[in-house]
Amino acid sequence: MKIQISGVTTIEETITAAYEGADALGFFLEETFSKSSNEISIKTFKKLVKYIPVFVTPIIITSFSSVEAILSLVEKTRTTVIQINQNLSLNDLKKLKNKKPELKIIKEIKLADNNFSETDLKFAFYIDTFIFNFKGIKNIFIEQIKEIINSVDKPVMLSNINLELLKKIYPYGVVLNDEIVRHDGYKDFMKMRQYITELKGLQTRNYFYSNCKDFFKR
Repeated sequence: MKIQISGVTTIEETITAAYEGADALGFFLEETFSKSSNEISIKTFKKLVKYIPVFVTPIIITSFSSVEAILSLVEKTRTTVIQINQNLSLNDLKKLKNKKPELKIIKEIKLADNNFSETDLKFAFYIDTFIFNFKGIKNIFIEQIKEIINSVDKPVMLSNINLELLKKIYPYGVVLNDEIVRHDGYKDFMKMRQYITELKGLQTRNYFYSNCKDFFKR
């Protein structure tokens, strides 16, 4: 199972996450998030990325909703993978892919309670990986989630979902952030190790996993 550690802000977090077994590290940039508690500057990102081993993928997480702003961010950071947390139109995604065909795009979808049928997956052609965010959801229907995952011909990662449910769903991967944060906002390395160790022991059953397992290779 692939693991993305998001909200990385320091050299210590970068090195620890990479060598504990994370496949990808997600960075919130202060240029794109105004209220995130773990955002960093582009200058800091460029410093941290130097400590990332070649087998770990750095990911820029952005709240930008315009193609021009995203392209500018890609140029400034020289990133090869970007996570979009805002809704872009089909035309915008097509434009983004046409201008940067080598850019891998991750799309986060915030799922609403009992609203799985309305999840918009028509953009799958232009998206390389989906993240289903379960934050705030009280009732999780496992069979519906499995059905959605198997209906998408792209890898699906889950965030804000507990380990017991993950063991029943077996997605392509998991995004960790709030689960491994200390009271002061920095990463708890003990929790990080525990989560990664347990998650790495789980085998994914995503139908398309065998075709997508090298997504996080640079």
